[in-house]
Amino acid sequence: MRALQSRITGPVLRRIAGPQNTLEMGTAFWTSRAVLAAIEFGVFTQLAAGPLSGQELMDALGWHPRTAGPVLDALVALGLLRRDRAGRYSNSRRGALLFFDRAKPSYLGGLMELSSRRLFNLWSRLPSFFSALYRDPAALRSFLIGMTGISTGEAMLIAARFPWKRFRSFVDIGAPKGRCPSASP
Repeated sequence: MRALQSRITGPVLRRIAGPQNTLEMGTAFWTSRAVLAAIEFGVFTQLAAGPLSGQELMDALGWHPRTAGPVLDALVALGLLRRDRAGRYSNSRRGALLFFDRAKPSYLGGLMELSSRRLFNLWSRLPSFFSALYRDPAALRSFLIGMTGISTGEAMLIAARFPWKRFRSFVDIGAPKGRCPSASP
């Protein structure tokens, strides 16, 4: 750890092996949860009509003052919202303006809302999910079929575009049931 703090070696080591990236990976759900909550509550849709103060947003969304400030400031830090000198929030051009307004045809928040409601809790139970899954052969078979179904479209594209004739062998590291080679010509 001392090497990371050194004036000489520290900057290079922190860029290569610093704890920041590792910590960000481990706490990425904080960011995800703030964004998903904002989408679910319609923060970006509320702001599509124009800037609002924190109080106006709290009133429109039914948020408590203790939660509104930190969440809105996190969205500013993430670049999804802007806050002007008067303390009014607005959508940034970094995706919120185009993709998170429910009234726009470019709205991608539907997937995010689904993720928040259905997938977030599922992923939070991932360790117990896999231990239970591998104890139940029928559940494992169903899971593998489902995962193969998800990757079939991509496997077909890869199989159609890959220059198979230039190679004599390959290793399939993709879908659980070897979908890529079975889709090859």
